[in-house]
Amino acid sequence: MILLPANLDLDEHLKQFPPEGIKNFKRKHLEYTIGQIYRVSLLSDSNNNGYTQINHRQLQRHIRNAKEYIDYCINTKIWISDYQYIKKVKSIGYKFNTKYSGRKKSTCEFKFKNNDENYEIKQTLLETHSYLTKWFNDKLTFDDEGAYKEIANFKTEQKGYEMIIANDINAIQNYKENYMSTCINMETAIEYFKNKEFIFQIDLKGYRFHSILTRLNKRLRRFIKYDGRVLYSFDIVNCQPYLSICLLKKDFYEFNNEKNISNIYSQLYVCLQNNLNF
Repeated sequence: MILLPANLDLDEHLKQFPPEGIKNFKRKHLEYTIGQIYRVSLLSDSNNNGYTQINHRQLQRHIRNAKEYIDYCINTKIWISDYQYIKKVKSIGYKFNTKYSGRKKSTCEFKFKNNDENYEIKQTLLETHSYLTKWFNDKLTFDDEGAYKEIANFKTEQKGYEMIIANDINAIQNYKENYMSTCINMETAIEYFKNKEFIFQIDLKGYRFHSILTRLNKRLRRFIKYDGRVLYSFDIVNCQPYLSICLLKKDFYEFNNEKNISNIYSQLYVCLQNNLNF
């Protein structure tokens, strides 16, 4: 699923700004590029002052001339950029121009020739992390109507919101660093829940499991149910030392134990074998 700003009339925009600088222009590629801000910000920690870091190389896996589509978004003022890039540390950040708001689902069908990689990654996670991914099914429901009311309350609670209602662009830009990105992420999550598109990924730095649930704003968690039952969350402060106790047990590294390192995370086990003569 690809989401676009509700008040972006792409037909009119393309008439006003013909994509002459894009070789072999395809509208679906432009929509896919525009929608990346919503999708990437939903699962990553790369949101800084409202900017979402987008990895150009990853986008090029789907769109060979992705840079041309990004430049078009910047030059025609759909996006604005922080123009900050630090090799191996930070990708360039982008966010929507303040005139664009709301969400609408793209009507384009996306079938890329080289999208098998993402499919294989998701299938691997479904197998290796089944104890986490098995809960993402039709029993997982979300009260989107109640959630949207909660977002409306959140907006009106913010000091200075009357300036945003008045569409004071300068006020919106200078209002609060992460205010707009918080609203964007909450509304985006609702749309993904409504579409039953449960996205998840593994952070390759810390190997944490990120999903639409783990990244959901705490104000919206009470609208989730599983099999019709209300869910509760528990936050165990500084629990890492407690959880790491299993790593000190000898049987954790033995194959006759059902819960051993090989069964839980075979890739890490192979890595230990190769690098530590494990």
